[in-house]
Amino acid sequence: MSDLDATVAKTRELHISAQKVFEDGNYAHAEKLYRAALNVLGTVIDPMHATYVDLLNGLLTCLEKQHKAEDAKHVELLLKQLNTED
Repeated sequence: MSDLDATVAKTRELHISAQKVFEDGNYAHAEKLYRAALNVLGTVIDPMHATYVDLLNGLLTCLEKQHKAEDAKHVELLLKQLNTED
């Protein structure tokens, strides 16, 4: 397994875990998992990649559920920047 394959697999694992704990209502833990997945994925993949955007959207939802408006605003700006780069 190449480094890229291992990174993608780890990211997928973190993403699935984040979705599960989010569904259970543990938004703070989901936020940590989304951030970890973004950190892992961000080392090897273009931020325009759909998975990266999916992770950002998941993180944004966690932040909104926790009423972390300031953090959510930063993620929204990043997503807006990515959308305008198309």
